[in-house]
Amino acid sequence: MEPNLDRDGGYWTLDHSKSLIKRRPHLWFGTSPISPRDHELISCDDTSFAECGFPGASPLCSVSHLKQGETNDVMHQTCWTCENDMACKTMVAQAGGSVSGFPELASLPAWYQFHMKVEVKVTISMTSRSELVVPCGLFSTRPTKIRTLQVPSHIPGHICPFSPPEVMIMYDCTSSSESFRKHPFIASRKWDVLLMKIYENYEFPWTIVSIVDSGSSDEVKDEDDELYTSLIHQPDNSAF
Repeated sequence: MEPNLDRDGGYWTLDHSKSLIKRRPHLWFGTSPISPRDHELISCDDTSFAECGFPGASPLCSVSHLKQGETNDVMHQTCWTCENDMACKTMVAQAGGSVSGFPELASLPAWYQFHMKVEVKVTISMTSRSELVVPCGLFSTRPTKIRTLQVPSHIPGHICPFSPPEVMIMYDCTSSSESFRKHPFIASRKWDVLLMKIYENYEFPWTIVSIVDSGSSDEVKDEDDELYTSLIHQPDNSAF
């Protein structure tokens, strides 16, 4: 069940947030161009085969990274919880992720000494589970293919009494758990994923809002192999 999030009480429901970004995406994007690809993701009315709409259903779950000089068998993983939210956003921004509306992140020094991926858990909806025959799995992408957007604090108060939730777009996500890598349909495609930071009072605050098929995974396979050396061969974490 979705928590009692009241827009007038200081929180935003998922439905309110989705409606606002569809009607007024410029609040998040500002003067940055909104591509047809972004418009398609924002205007998508469903989450494809993913379950969402309640805490923990399909959350942003972790940042995984390797340090230069370490063996490929050593992986560092930071769970993307409420407590670690700013630390994870900082890591992604320093590794090349795009940020808008976060002045404290905009001037961070570049930090490219890590091979890094960001993972989101996808719980398969009950309506799709019989067709896909897999309960859940992980998608991941690199920080340079992530945009994190926040409505600036200077937006006039008459637009909304409280700041709308932060938004994240993860482009070209590919399967990074064994359950998805073995699935012929899911593994053969790459995916754009829209998330919102809705569940402030829960352990994992970000949730998937929509997913759009963005092409063949072969288009990014070489990039993934180069960037995720050993990371993509870690044990399956889909039971997260």
